[in-house]
Amino acid sequence: MANVGRPLKRQDRGHRGVKLKRLKRANGDSWVARWTDPVTGKEKQESLTALGKTTVESRRTWCENKADSLNATKSAIAAGTATTTQTAVSKAIEAYYTAKEAELRPRTLVAYKQGTAPFEAWCASKPLPIIEGLTAPLLAQYRTWFVGLLAHVPAKGQGVGKGKRLEGKQKKSPAQQNKQLNSLRIVLSQLRREGKLPNLTSDSIYDSLPFVKRERTKPRFLDTLQIRKLLEAVQRYDAEGNAPFAPFTLAALLTGMRFTELAELTWDEVSIEKQEITLSVRTKTKTERTVSLEKMPSIVAMLARMKLARSKDESRVFPHVTHSTAVKARKLLQRAFASGKFTWHDCRRTCGTYSVCSSLYGRDSISETSWQLGHGKATAEQFYTGRAKDFLPGATTLEAAMKCSDLFEAIAGCNSNARDVRRETAKAAS
Repeated sequence: MANVGRPLKRQDRGHRGVKLKRLKRANGDSWVARWTDPVTGKEKQESLTALGKTTVESRRTWCENKADSLNATKSAIAAGTATTTQTAVSKAIEAYYTAKEAELRPRTLVAYKQGTAPFEAWCASKPLPIIEGLTAPLLAQYRTWFVGLLAHVPAKGQGVGKGKRLEGKQKKSPAQQNKQLNSLRIVLSQLRREGKLPNLTSDSIYDSLPFVKRERTKPRFLDTLQIRKLLEAVQRYDAEGNAPFAPFTLAALLTGMRFTELAELTWDEVSIEKQEITLSVRTKTKTERTVSLEKMPSIVAMLARMKLARSKDESRVFPHVTHSTAVKARKLLQRAFASGKFTWHDCRRTCGTYSVCSSLYGRDSISETSWQLGHGKATAEQFYTGRAKDFLPGATTLEAAMKCSDLFEAIAGCNSNARDVRRETAKAAS
């Protein structure tokens, strides 16, 4: 055992302006980091033992990150871009949304605001009026308070205003809690980079706002019987005069495109002649990609018919499909048309599962499917490989692999004379 008076190794002494000190305690030594706040000029400290930094490497990494944060704050102050006085919490968060309004999708902004609204209310009740006063212990206190909040449910009764919600009797689901915690993490991390959180590091933000543990089920996909059930239900749905969702469902199952990618698809992105869809950088990953339609002839025929029938001033392929209309259609399909339980994301996973399991693209099925759907090969290997057992062996099209070629062709309008379909396809391509 080392002597108490023996000097510490150099690698455990802190890092560039951050001093590391070992304090003797009856229940074990405690490690504390100390530094001078560049905003106030006062000395501050943080217990690394309380943060779980129990190894030399973890303490050194924390000190390096803290030193980088202090240097960034000093540079920002010198350049005049950091606030050295005080900023109201609500004003700091509002400035974040103003700066990000042009960059983020409206739905993303709404999700972020749902995550920061409880935080603003908590700061007002503490009171914590300025954002510069936020520390890791306070952030940990907020997380404890937030996790204990009860979920709000729609208010019922006569005279209740539309959309009014009241506090219910149960807590929010872990998934909803984690979604809001992650939104707050993102916003606070950006404020830290702007020098508005001098008492926090990137590590302390994430350490103080850990996710709630949740049950993780296997990613769900539809088997061949469930696919058939869904296609039959959506045909009956359209036949009763509802806004047509059969073409959209067909496209979701065969292309595997994300909901927003498909709902916002334009005719400029569709090439009937090349049998492909070229998605621009509007995708979730901000990466342009091409979705080949060669292995799914029914969607080529359907798009050809839809292109000939569209109005000249309509640029979208599915103009009636929005997030709200799709939610309503899915609920009605499940409740009144016996479609079975499904989500639009289930359709995406179904496409990937049958493309990989049926070896639709030969030896390159995993790589090709990953490119088609716009995610990494590791995702395809982890979630698609070997999951489907009821595919048609030797299938050359995705419709055949799913054993639902007849229903796909019926929705696409391929039941008529094959020569007519080829003629319409050629006309649409020209």
